[in-house]
Amino acid sequence: MRAPRTSRGPPAVLLLMLLLLAVGCTDGYKPVIIVHGIFDGPKQFENLSMFIKKVHPGTEVPIISLYNYKCSLKPLWVQVQDFRKAIEDTMKRFPEGVHLLCFSQGDQTQKCIKVQNK
Repeated sequence: MRAPRTSRGPPAVLLLMLLLLAVGCTDGYKPVIIVHGIFDGPKQFENLSMFIKKVHPGTEVPIISLYNYKCSLKPLWVQVQDFRKAIEDTMKRFPEGVHLLCFSQGDQTQKCIKVQNK
């Protein structure tokens, strides 16, 4: 007696089609905007930027250069407006979206920007 024949064709074809569709929909990686923390500046994040670009070729990694080093001690409510403008200007260049990678005070800055946008 023969076992019932199972068809493996359609699910495999469907899986292949979904895989090809997914590949066609991903052009690249979203840019990663880096916002430094207190007493830091863009120089401290050059290695991280290079690592991201190495692991994900073609990814843009702008590092916001505002209130660097000692200037990071200025009041946060003063810094937020300038960081907001810099981040928004960068985001306008990438309408498909970006990733924000914020450190220390940079994280607090982006939280203030987020709250102000509500």
